[in-house]
Amino acid sequence: MVINGKLEKVGDWKVDLSSYAKTTEVTAAIANALKTYAKTADVTKAINEAVAGLIQLDDLSVTVTGAGNVITGLAYDNKTGKFTATKGITALTAADLTEITQQEIKALFA
Repeated sequence: MVINGKLEKVGDWKVDLSSYAKTTEVTAAIANALKTYAKTADVTKAINEAVAGLIQLDDLSVTVTGAGNVITGLAYDNKTGKFTATKGITALTAADLTEITQQEIKALFA
């Protein structure tokens, strides 16, 4: 400071940072705090191990056997994910039916 036209030293410009954490200490504290959490690679490995051998969506399929147009049986193999549908009979369809006239009905009962 300038006092009575003369430069006088008042205090100093030192800053005490001793109570603040250093970068290395903060980095170490973060790393230590994260030790209890699983890493992405560990989680991925655990998931892959858990689903190993399980049926995946891509494994699912349907096979149809037998003759006819009516499914009479359905089986599922839980080891392979394969469905098997069995057709056993043929049902009538609209195309199989013909309209009967009143005259034809009366002729049946005459």
